This record gives sequence, structure tokens and C-alpha cells, in this order.
Amino acid sequence: MPRLSPILVILLAFNLSTDNLFAEDRSPETASSKTPVSEILEAIRVEYKLPALAAGIVTSNGVQEMAAVGNRKMGDDTKVTETDLWHLGSCTKAMTATMIGILVHEGKLAWDTTLAEIFPEDAKLMDDAFRKITLMHLLTHRSGLPANSAWWSLGKDRSLPEQRHELLRRMIKVSVSDEPGTKFLYSNVGYALAGLIAETKMGMSWESLMREKLFQPLEMKQVGFGIPGTPGEVDQPWGHQPTWLGLGALKPVQLDNAPSIGPAGTVHASIEDWGKFIALHLKPENSLMPKEIWTQLHTPPVDAEYALGWGVVERPWAGGQAWTHSGSNTVNYCVCWLAPKKDFAVIVTTNSGQQTAALALDKAASELIRRKLK
Repeated sequence: MPRLSPILVILLAFNLSTDNLFAEDRSPETASSKTPVSEILEAIRVEYKLPALAAGIVTSNGVQEMAAVGNRKMGDDTKVTETDLWHLGSCTKAMTATMIGILVHEGKLAWDTTLAEIFPEDAKLMDDAFRKITLMHLLTHRSGLPANSAWWSLGKDRSLPEQRHELLRRMIKVSVSDEPGTKFLYSNVGYALAGLIAETKMGMSWESLMREKLFQPLEMKQVGFGIPGTPGEVDQPWGHQPTWLGLGALKPVQLDNAPSIGPAGTVHASIEDWGKFIALHLKPENSLMPKEIWTQLHTPPVDAEYALGWGVVERPWAGGQAWTHSGSNTVNYCVCWLAPKKDFAVIVTTNSGQQTAALALDKAASELIRRKLK
């Protein structure tokens, strides 16, 4: 199987253009409150030449409406369904941060836990700046660590926790770019090491922790890691990448990020199960943790726009703060927008990493938000 470049497509959703929602109706085709979600999605899917498009409208009670249109694989007639599994890419980060928040609530970890504390033997080789890196720095992208590493070279013969420990050893040899806590630098490495802290402290893999601490309590049963579906089969959506010929041609592929990057971006889920996680954040006070932990998850550092797994921005249509993220493994793309003060969110995903995928999902999110507000 071909391998993805370690330089991942990182497009944070809070840079998208959903500010246009309260402009005058842009065209007669703008969706009304009665337009079926499937009709909205199909028009956008055709316009942007996507293989498939799926979305859900979520409240604190879960997914209220959803639809999936298009095909699982270009060149194959199998249609996507509402129960299909979609790759969530960096939208995994909010899940990892939430799981770690549960461990903080249980007293197993603290936001100021450092890599040096958890790995005393490795700490002997850390410089002063590296010794200061905390869980909070890792989860808010303020550790000074690089965006990516040579993920596929961490060793197939090692377990995933061992691969992530090898990543730590390699990072110790690389000086952090800035004093921890001082600058934002989007880092998949940081999230992988946050996952390593959790799995080392708890004596179980990040994947097992996610199932035990998050997926099972939320009854998320259509969720997993890596490529959804059976290799070679069309039992789940395939990813798609532009061909070297360009001109909008797409090649269906079954690819994913390296498993070692898991805490930063390997979860896949159905729209309904992704919606269960989103609903948890819309109304968390009766759920897994006290309000204090939820507030910490949603609060960026001073003068910043990134909290713990969420971009945090002000949007008029949200009545204040909106929380958002996007995700990609270069052959799939997804985005979510949450309006906590209005108790709703939209989640949108496609099985394509083409250049226009982000624009298509931005348009779909905008139309669904507009429809919900009507």
C-alpha cells in the first residue's frame, strides 16, 4: 500500500468563511428550513464533483437530521449510507483532549504534568526547554514541537505505544522552536506525545483508553481507527486523491495516516456516533466530568484562538463563541462547527482530499447552519 507523506494537509476550520451566513439571501437556491438535508448535499456534491458527501445537524440530544449522498468509490455504483464510517482526521484531537480531561478529573494526570515527569530516564537527555513541556502545552499546540515527524519509520515491529516512545526519543534530539507556552505551532507530534503520556501513565494503549474512557460511556459503537472497511472491498467509503494528470480526475484509494499518529488523527466514525461526541460538548454538565474540566477544554490561552482540540472564534450566527475543527488524511476531509449558546452543531464530511473539498464542506456547513437558524 502506498504511504502518505508525513506532511499532512492541515487546514484549521476556523479559517473558513462562514461569516457570510447573515448576508442577504445569496441566491434563489439558498436552502429554506424545509429543504431536505440530502437535497442540499447532493447539489453541493455535484457542483464540486465529490464522490460522496455526508452531514448531520446535532443538538445536545444527539443527531437530529442527517443524510449521505454519492458513491463509496468512484467507478463503483455502491451508494453511501447514513451508517457508513467516515475518516475524521484531526477532528480526533478534540477526542484525545476529552479523554485526557477525564484522566485529569480522575486524578491520574494534571494539565501541568510534564514529559520529564512521566519519562525520568529520557529526561536526562532533555534540554531545559524540553523539560518544561506540559500536557497543556501539547494539547494547545504551544509546546514548540514540530508539526510532523517521519511517522512510518518509527518501527513496524514495535507496538504503537513503543512507536510513540521512539517519537519522543527523536524529538528530544530536536530543539523546540520556541519556549513552551509562548507561541502557537500546530503540532501532530504534540498530540501523539500527549497520547503517549496518557498510555504510559495508565499502562494501556491510547486506542484502548479511547474505547474505555470515551467511546463506551457514549455508546459509540460505529467507531474505530485507521482505514474504515475491508481492504479491497467496497463495504465502506474509499478515500480519493487527485491523479497526477490533474484536471479534476480522482483516484480511489484506501490510505490513512500512520497508526502512530493516532492521537492526532486516525479515528473514523459514523455520522451518528461522531454526533454523540459533538453532543457531549454542547451540553456537558450532566456527563463525564465537572464543569471546570469542560471549561478548560474550551478555553484557549490568553490572546489565542485554539483551546484543547478546538478552534474558538466569535461568530454572530452562534450568538458568541463557535467551536470548530477540520480534519484530513489527504484523501478524506471533514469539518465541524458548534454553537454552544444555541445548542446546535453541524458536521460534514467527504471521501475526497481534492483541493476543492474544503470549499465544498464550507458551503455545506454554511447552508446547514443557515437552514437550522431559519
